[in-house]
Formats: sequence, C-alpha cells, structure tokens
Amino acid sequence: MTISSLINLNRIWKKLALGAIITVLFTMFITNLFIQKINEYDTFKAFEADLESMVNVAAYSLEEPLWNLNTDTLVSICDSFFQKESVSQIIVMDHSLGIMYERKLDDIPHHENFLVTTEKDILHNGKKIGSIHFTMTRYFIDQQNKRNSQIHFIEMLILIFILTTMLVMIISRITKPLFVLKTAFEQVSESHDDIMPQVRIKGNDEFAELSNSFNIMSRNIVDARNSISKLNEELENKVALRTNELNLKNQELNDSLEILTETQHELIDSNQNLQKTLKELQEIQDLLIESGKMALLGELVAGIAHEINTPVGVSLTVSSFIEKELKKMLDKVNSNTLSRKDFIKTLTSLQESSGSVVRNLLRAGELITSFKQVAVDQTSHAVRKFNFYDYVDEIILNLKSQFKNRKIELKNICPEELIVVSYPGAYSQILTNLIMNSLIHAFDEDDVGKITINAEHVDDTLKITFQDNGHGIPEEHVKKIFNPFFTTKRGYGGSGLGLNLAFNITTNVLKGNIICQSELNIGTTFIMSVPYHHPDINEELY
Repeated sequence: MTISSLINLNRIWKKLALGAIITVLFTMFITNLFIQKINEYDTFKAFEADLESMVNVAAYSLEEPLWNLNTDTLVSICDSFFQKESVSQIIVMDHSLGIMYERKLDDIPHHENFLVTTEKDILHNGKKIGSIHFTMTRYFIDQQNKRNSQIHFIEMLILIFILTTMLVMIISRITKPLFVLKTAFEQVSESHDDIMPQVRIKGNDEFAELSNSFNIMSRNIVDARNSISKLNEELENKVALRTNELNLKNQELNDSLEILTETQHELIDSNQNLQKTLKELQEIQDLLIESGKMALLGELVAGIAHEINTPVGVSLTVSSFIEKELKKMLDKVNSNTLSRKDFIKTLTSLQESSGSVVRNLLRAGELITSFKQVAVDQTSHAVRKFNFYDYVDEIILNLKSQFKNRKIELKNICPEELIVVSYPGAYSQILTNLIMNSLIHAFDEDDVGKITINAEHVDDTLKITFQDNGHGIPEEHVKKIFNPFFTTKRGYGGSGLGLNLAFNITTNVLKGNIICQSELNIGTTFIMSVPYHHPDINEELY
C-alpha cells in the first residue's frame, strides 16, 4: 500500500478513519484547551482571593498602628507580608499625613506586566483614616500554568496516538461488510422487476442483522412499488382537494389582514388622542398646582390682613382719643381754665396712649416684615442663609389667624442655633401645607391638640420632623396621600394638592425625600430628609 493510495479517500473506511482522527484531534485539543483555561481561571481566582484576603488582613492589622501613628509596628506588620514571594509592593497612606510606608520589589518576577493591585480603606470606628495599596505578582502562577500546559500537551499527544491507532484498526475491520452491502444496493438500484438480490453475512453482530434487514427490505420493495403507484393516484386527488382548501384559507387570511390593518390605524389614532389628552391633563395639573400655591398665598394674605387690622385698629382708636384729649386741653388753655392737676393728668393719659400706639404699630410692622419675607420666599427660588428656628417662627406667625380661635398648640422645637443655606421658600411652602393639612384633616373644629416642628443636622442630612396628635390616617390611605388630587375632605377645604406639592418640592427642589407614618387615634408624623449641603448651591455660600 503506497502513500498515494492512503491519501486517496476512495473507501469509506479511509473517510471514517480520517474523520475519527480529526474528531479525536479536535476533541482532545478543545478539551485540553478548555481544561487549561479552567485551570488558569481557577488559579487566577485563587490568586485574586489570596490578594483580597491579604489586603483585608493588612487593613485590619494596620488599623491600630495607623490610628496611634506607631510606625515601628506598622513597618513590622507590612514587612511580614513580604515573606510571601508573590507580594510585590505595599503602600500605606494616612488620610492626613500621606504615605506612611512604601516598599516595592523590582526583580524579574515583580515586573510591572505581572502586577495586580488592589486598594482597601483602613477604617477606625467606621471612619476612614487611611488606605493600603497592595500589589502582588502573577509571575509564579503564570510559570505554574505554563508547566501544566506542557504536561497536558504531552499527555494529549500520547493519548491521540493511542486512540488514532485503535480507531484505524477498528474502522477498517468494521467497514469490510459494507462493501458487500454496497454491491447488493447497486443491484437493487439497477433492478426494475420483481426479483431482488439477497445478502448473506455470517455472524451475530449489527452487520448480520443489517443483512437480514436488507433481505426483508428487498422483499418489501416489490410490494412498495405496487403500493406507490396506487398512492400516487390517491395523492394527486388529495393534492387537488388540499389546494382548493388552501385557496379558501388564503382568501380568509387576506380578509383578516385587511381588518387588522384597519384596526391598527384605529389604534394609532386612539394612541395619538390619548397622548394629547395626557398632555392636556398634565397642563391642567400644573395649572391646578400653581392655583393651589396662589390660593395658599391668598389665605396667608387674608390671615395677615386680619392680624394687622387688630393693632392698626387699636392705634387708630387710641389716636382718636389722643386727638380729643389734646383738643380739650387746648380749649382750657384758650379759656385760661387749665389747672396744673388737669395738665399733669392729661399728659399722663397722652403718654400711656402714645405708648399703646407705638406698641401696636411695632406689632403691625413685625407682622408685615414677617409676611413680606415669607411671601417673597414662596414666590421666588432665591437661595440665602437663614436661621431655621427663626424662619419657622415666621411661618407660624403668618398662619396664626388659621388656628388662633382653635385649641391647637403649634410648637417650634427646632434648635435655635441651626443655620441653613437653601431655598427658604421651599421650606415655607412645605411646612405651610403640612400645617394646613393637619388643621383640616387631623383635628375637628373643637378638638384640643398639639403640632410640633423639629429639625436636626445629622451628618450631611437635615432631618425635619412634623408631628401632630390628631385622628391619624387609615393604612390604606397612607400609600395615596402624596398622589395629586387625593383628599378625604373634598368640598370641606381639601384640594388634594397640598401634600403632593410638599412631596414634589422635597424631591425636585430640595433633592430629598419625605415619608409619612400614621396610626389611627394616635397621630401622624411626616419625616423629611434633605441634603444639608444642597448639590446645586455654590459651596462658597455655606
């Protein structure tokens, strides 16, 4: 057997042998490559786990030395990690003092191409006091992976040689009976009569069974040829009938397609109408929200006007009294009947009356100044620095007319020294809406109750707590109270926009969040958390 005859694939056993060899080679190569990649992956994962474990141990061990600035202990701990040959570099940074330790190995195993670095914060009592940069080299695991690859490659070559030899021997033995079957099939293909060849293959293997099956097939072919002729006639009839049915179905599908097309156009038109309606509803909602703001401001104006009328009315009355007393005294002077006693009595009365006028006008001035500041804040988006306690007092003062005839105590328990740089108008609108919400929903007209407002500066957050001891809110309503237009007092002073406005201002303007906690017959608490340093405000203002 020459080399050219081996190369010429004119026999099935050669094709099977070549296919089997290629399959074995490819399978072994893929398997070896897959195993190698898995080993490399596992090795590298172990390396990363080792690196993560060591940097965690280092960060934990260096907490006390770094906090106490014990450099000897710090250096000793860091040097101990270099006993592991894969450790390449350690840098320890103090949050305030900078680099406290740095050591790096520069030989070939620690070349920068092999280095993997991770960083870990060093914490003390939960606060960052420094960090550690921990670097290890992959050189040693790369060398180990190369040795494993060489060993796997040699093992693969040996196994391929053994499997290839066995496959060639087995395939060449198996394919010999196929030649006999091939000859028989050629005779079957050339035969057009009722006589079919028979095959005899000795043995109990699959080829013997195949020869028996071939003989049965030969006998059945004659019967099949006769049946095929009959089936062809029946099939032609069925094809004609099926064609007619398909034509009818096709017509029905075309009609359905036209209906679907019309429906699609109708849906597109409906979708456009819905989008237009949604846009109109959004515009109406925005308009109602602005109307709610102006209505609230109108209530403030009416309340402040009522409060101002009281001191102004008193001042006007006292001024009229002063004018009459002065006229009486002037008449006595003109008639020379003014006595010393009358003069002193009139002056004393005028002094008391003028003091009353001054006090009432000062009161009116305070009310006007307070309302002016709050009203300007509510209608603008200006940023300024203000005392939160004093500002809450001004808001309460502006709303005094809303609860002065009721048995509701409104207490400001905010820290008096709390200074805030933010949008005061936003806080004014939120607290005004919360107070009005409690007056309308939490208490009946004759109820005795208490409302408290508190604020605290915690870390980088300003936490404001608004609490009342009113009726409380049912659990099924708590989830809906921030929805626009949701109210249980429609027609009794509730618009459904107050809490929605408070929610929108808290989230959109102040960049915070507001939650509601309530229990029936116990009361309701609103907790608002906003950044103490607003992200949109220049830090120079703080």
